[in-house]
Amino acid sequence: MADSLISYPIRLKRGFKTDSEAVATNVRGDLGLARHDRLKARDLARHLNVRVRYPSQLPSVNAVQLDGLLRDGSKQAWSAVFIKVENHPGLILTNPNHSPAREESNIFHELAHYLCGHEPIRIEQFG
Repeated sequence: MADSLISYPIRLKRGFKTDSEAVATNVRGDLGLARHDRLKARDLARHLNVRVRYPSQLPSVNAVQLDGLLRDGSKQAWSAVFIKVENHPGLILTNPNHSPAREESNIFHELAHYLCGHEPIRIEQFG
């Protein structure tokens, strides 16, 4: 977890909004941004040392698996996923069939899971 950015745990019930605002302000300060400056999702990911990739950029994903992930209906099938990686903060796999605005939202969504310390609830295999 990004301990340097969060000096206290984020409460998930009462106080969540206050905690989230404090984290956002601290992160923006670390990046030299004012409170209301635009923060790009990939800039935040890079700051947290979280990699963002498309499925086609993963050497272990074969053509059959790519087809399963990216065929015509994949826009509705999945958006992004945060993958825990041993000895590394992690990897976000994002759907390249989404618009740039949707992709930005998807990456921020996955980074929020990371910043909140959420653990995956299941692992699925495909292909």
